[in-house]
Amino acid sequence: MIDNLSVFLPTFNEEGNIKAAVAKVVSVLKKVVGKWELIIVDDGSTDDTSKIADELAGADRRIRVIHHGVNRGYGGALKTGFENAKYSWVSFMDSDRQFDFSEIEKFIVKKNEADLILGYRLKRADSLARKIFTFGWSTLARLMLGLKARDYSCGFKMIKKKVYEDIQPLVGEEKVTQIEMLVKARKMGFKFAQVGVNHFPRISGKPTGAKLKVVIKSLYDLLGLWRRLHKISKQELLIIFVILAVGAFLRLYRIGDYMTFLGDEGRDAIIVRRLLVNFDPILIGPGTSIGGMYLGPLYYYLIAPFLFLANFSPVGPSVFVAWVGVATIWLVYHVGKEWFSEKAGLIASALYAVSPIVIIYSRSSWNPNIIPFFALLSVYSIWKVFKSREASREVGWWLIVLGISFAFVLQSHYLGFLLAPTLFLFWYLRRPPIRYTLYAITIFLFLMSPLVIFDTRHGWNNFSAMKKFFGQRQTTVSARPWNAIPKMYPIYSDMNTSLLTAKNAAVGKWLTFGIVVSLVYLFAFRKFSLDSRFYLLAFWMGFGLLGLGLYKQQIYDHYYGFMFPAAFLLFGYLVSLLVKKSSAYYLVPIVLILFSLAVTPIKSPPNMQMQRAIEVSKKISEEAKGQSFNIAVVAERNYEDGYQYFLEKDGQPVIEIDAQIEETVTNQLFVICEMVPEKCDPTHSSKAEVANFGWSKIENQWEVFGARLYKLGHTK
Repeated sequence: MIDNLSVFLPTFNEEGNIKAAVAKVVSVLKKVVGKWELIIVDDGSTDDTSKIADELAGADRRIRVIHHGVNRGYGGALKTGFENAKYSWVSFMDSDRQFDFSEIEKFIVKKNEADLILGYRLKRADSLARKIFTFGWSTLARLMLGLKARDYSCGFKMIKKKVYEDIQPLVGEEKVTQIEMLVKARKMGFKFAQVGVNHFPRISGKPTGAKLKVVIKSLYDLLGLWRRLHKISKQELLIIFVILAVGAFLRLYRIGDYMTFLGDEGRDAIIVRRLLVNFDPILIGPGTSIGGMYLGPLYYYLIAPFLFLANFSPVGPSVFVAWVGVATIWLVYHVGKEWFSEKAGLIASALYAVSPIVIIYSRSSWNPNIIPFFALLSVYSIWKVFKSREASREVGWWLIVLGISFAFVLQSHYLGFLLAPTLFLFWYLRRPPIRYTLYAITIFLFLMSPLVIFDTRHGWNNFSAMKKFFGQRQTTVSARPWNAIPKMYPIYSDMNTSLLTAKNAAVGKWLTFGIVVSLVYLFAFRKFSLDSRFYLLAFWMGFGLLGLGLYKQQIYDHYYGFMFPAAFLLFGYLVSLLVKKSSAYYLVPIVLILFSLAVTPIKSPPNMQMQRAIEVSKKISEEAKGQSFNIAVVAERNYEDGYQYFLEKDGQPVIEIDAQIEETVTNQLFVICEMVPEKCDPTHSSKAEVANFGWSKIENQWEVFGARLYKLGHTK
């Protein structure tokens, strides 16, 4: 029992439900509550809901109706209900009869343990689309605001009236009102409890929460709430908006013309298209350029929806990768601000947004291009786990995020292994509850399992390739870490040159020298404290540079991908400390931004690689006359799959030559030469496809979109 309770039902166009809902609530209240009232909040209904509600109120003085002249949304109805409740405990429940009010007894049992008692649906009786929408919205709220409720949008709660009064003002509307209530209440130290409730299919009426107008308004309110809770001024919000807008423009501008589309990108598109069209499951990802190893298939599954939504145009996955790049800009800002300061976050994100190398790797669909985002998310997750001092669900949530993001890191590039020492070290120092760790490990292993399944089916080829790679150390890696130490500074200098100084080697060397000297100076004179944030960043970069120092072959720019954000965060942090001494230090990032903008990739002519592949494929289709054919590409850094993708997509009978299978050799071979004509010589090319075709002669040739296309036939 409970001494007193106010109950209100937010209602909009529920003429088919309101009478039965009220009858159920009243029957339960009579049994379990001493003094009670029931408020029907009619939120501008346009059907007979208002009339029915008034009749119910006329029959029982404990029932009141409050009418909104116009629809004020779910948030407005909640505010009206709380403001007009007269008892110390207030419960509300949606009036669509998807909940059983008799379960209020579960809430009443917890009234001495908490100030807010939140229901969560044990099994949602909603459509798949609505479940997906709610999951996405809840995830966004968790990421932006740290919302910790298991099912924040469950329309069945019991809350003390004092909580509502103390968290004023509430400015959010629609879906954001509940989020704002819960986030503010937790920040003020109110106690929470959660109880599972049953959820039933809607019997009558239609849900309105997922309407486009409601969603847009809620997103706007959520952003406003995020800004207020994080104490972001309008000026700061404007700056980060400009940074994100510039970053998005530099990545998305004519992306179809600028994106890289060569053999690797064509290979990925072929595999993903076969997954979508033929439902051919993928157990293995792309091969590595060195070592003959294979990555996992996560990237393929990640880009599949975007290839499908783009009607199988490779631009779709590239646009997705570009938006991941924009999300990385925001995450760099968010982490920089949370770890160090607002200035550090803005400086780091601004430089990241305009860095030419980062832009180039942010506007094409290639598995290493997503590693900066997931590497930063992995590091940020372990820091959230490390700083949490209680065994809460938040720790479990961040460990799961860590498990997922680190799986993406490893399946994007094996250099992501260099994050493992830092992640393990901070996990060990925190030693979170073993059950949460096991959850994260289970999810991680599940995401990595396709690799194991593939290996077991193919004689452990991948494992053998890894063993060979690390076993033949004379040509690949060194087993002596001390040998790598002298290389760490030059590698760091090269990384800064690529990322921060737009490939200006002289400026890169001086900048690296200045960073190191400034850090030594600040540390020596105790201008900053060495806390967990700095140590995490230092270990991240330290293990990364040490690992790259052990590598004996050429280091390409994308090898730094797992450290991209770290370089910008360290520089942003350093500048934010130096400007306390003199504002003149702002000139350094400003000059670097101007350096980057001066050579930004969109100032160069677009490569038009995808357009070339499309036009050449059309010409081949036209000249093949519907007969089966083989293709070969003669180029310095390209191979057949970029062209083959469009040929397969258009249903052309292109056949890959297999020297062991005579039937794969057709009567015509189309050779695409991307070199100057003098270097083409298609009949004598060393390409395997040409050699396997056999003795041949040129039957015709064309100039197509800057490439030379030859049609070869067999000599008699």
